[in-house]
Amino acid sequence: MAAHYLDTLMNDLTNDGKWRDDTKPKVFLDGREVDLAHERGLLSGRVASIIDANAKTFAPLVERLDVEKLGLFDVRTGDIGVLARLTRLTHLSIVATTKVSDISVLRDLPGIRVLSIEDCPKIADLAPLTSLGGLLAFNFSGGMWNANRAATLAPVGHLQNLEELRLLNLRVQDGGLRPVAGCSALKHLSLSNQFETADYAYLSVHLSDTECEMFAADTPLTKPIGGKDVMVTGRRKPFLNAEADAARLARYRAEFHRLQEEFRAARG
Repeated sequence: MAAHYLDTLMNDLTNDGKWRDDTKPKVFLDGREVDLAHERGLLSGRVASIIDANAKTFAPLVERLDVEKLGLFDVRTGDIGVLARLTRLTHLSIVATTKVSDISVLRDLPGIRVLSIEDCPKIADLAPLTSLGGLLAFNFSGGMWNANRAATLAPVGHLQNLEELRLLNLRVQDGGLRPVAGCSALKHLSLSNQFETADYAYLSVHLSDTECEMFAADTPLTKPIGGKDVMVTGRRKPFLNAEADAARLARYRAEFHRLQEEFRAARG
């Protein structure tokens, strides 16, 4: 049942890393680097990536594109409104585009089915997502050094066709994770361990058919850290050793189970 939309998009946008030279910006179209100094006219294809564009070069590049899938990497502009002209666009990835705060252009792109916004810490208002009724997959995650920040995840809860959701290195100002319970079609959910324990327990009850590693009181670590081999679910919860800390772990598990039963009873 594991969803695959986001990983497939990432693979589609990957280039071989063999750049012709050090000029910027770079555009890749269907796996080949475009020679922007010599190729003129419309750049039509299936998949494109724009890398290292700035406020002056970004819009002219987008105006030349006609693609279904687009990746923006290290684009240094706060205005991405020109994306509205890409009427065939179904997949969009925005990575390390740290000046952008406004994603209202999504209201002009109702055909988007897969959307990934990663390491874009100024984007906090997710309200435009409600225009994407056909969205199947959404990633809203911070990068290695910067967290993404959402005012609320309420708009995500309106995505009734969403099958895959990834929320990693994320801070949410209001409502925590609980609005995600509205995503009734969700098959796979990836979460980092940054929210209250009760939020994970709540979602485990309301999204009982969804795969999520965090829908348990604790998660085994693939590689122990300082002798600790278990991560307890919830913000500020400890890492433990399953054998040496068995009694503590049992208490955390009992509390998680109690929360689940409380939410089941409230749900009726």
